[in-house]
Amino acid sequence: MKNRPLKRSKKHLSGVTIKPYDTTIDFLKSLTTRTLCSSNSPSAIVSACADREIVSDTPVSILKSIKNETEIQGMLEANIRSALCHSRLLKWAEDNADTGVTECDAVDTLAKWYSEMKDFRGQSFDTIASTGANGAIIHYKPKRGKDAKIGKDIFLLDAGCHYTCGTTDTTRTVHCGTPTDFQKECYTRVLQGHVNLIQAVFPEGTRGPALDVMSRAPLWEAGLDFKHGTGHGIGCWLNVHEPPVGLYLSPRADCVAQSQNHFYSPGYCVTDEPGFYKDGEFGMRIENAIYVVEANTNYNLPGGQKFYRFESLCFVPMCLKLIDQSLLTEKQRKWLNDYHQQVRDKLIPRAKEWGGPWLDVIPWIEENTKAI
Repeated sequence: MKNRPLKRSKKHLSGVTIKPYDTTIDFLKSLTTRTLCSSNSPSAIVSACADREIVSDTPVSILKSIKNETEIQGMLEANIRSALCHSRLLKWAEDNADTGVTECDAVDTLAKWYSEMKDFRGQSFDTIASTGANGAIIHYKPKRGKDAKIGKDIFLLDAGCHYTCGTTDTTRTVHCGTPTDFQKECYTRVLQGHVNLIQAVFPEGTRGPALDVMSRAPLWEAGLDFKHGTGHGIGCWLNVHEPPVGLYLSPRADCVAQSQNHFYSPGYCVTDEPGFYKDGEFGMRIENAIYVVEANTNYNLPGGQKFYRFESLCFVPMCLKLIDQSLLTEKQRKWLNDYHQQVRDKLIPRAKEWGGPWLDVIPWIEENTKAI
């Protein structure tokens, strides 16, 4: 019984020559045929292939980037578990603001709740929990003893985890007190950029920069911007940053596939995460995992070009308190209300199923998903 997986693997790899692990470098150096080496390989392997073609979009990276239906469903399940943990932590932050709890307390609390979920396999990266001015540090990592106390201010939570069914990466920003008009405008423009991207319908072969611009346009309109990519590929119980998929203003070495027609094909998973950061004051970001599906357009001509769109994998409430409703278009408002209905439909039944302390987060979810 114990040898069955090994036997199946050997049968699947019939015709493939398997070399001892400790001969890898010498074997690679001896090759005279065309060799594809991923730029994300260990440095020793890249060095052994220094005179070969170094690429990012190897056949393996493309195949694993395109999720099948089973993987999509697994990613959705992972995100439901993660979303309830995030919702509970955001409620915890609001309830405990100005009581002495710190950013590291938030990190540890979320990690505990993550680990209580079925098939938990670890966090996908170090949690970013930041309050006030620390939120302006894009890749901030709180350290015990040097972390700030959570106050009646903006609180940003960027975290993710691995389950055997999928990997998650989610960011939400809330205000634990009363936001200023400027903070509300900034958050609303970030939200508009997030919605612009997820509502986009685009033709096959569209490059990443064309979509990235959609998330920045509302910020640019006000003379604001953010200095990071709009999104990155995300694996299914694999790398939380998975090339070659990505959304950047300029093509990057690890996203060569942006120039290929197969880049945005159904099944690709990517994040949608615009933000805004005011040095010394606050930072805000909204991040959902999304995936590509075929779009039904008004004119689906026989033999015509294919069009694609995105669907959400992640369902965590937005911060209604931070939204300036006067800036939203009717289309954006409708998307938000529809999205929040999905949040209720997916999270509340699961919270009731789990019972116990998870029931306490239901009123918070209901309050933060009211139609506007």
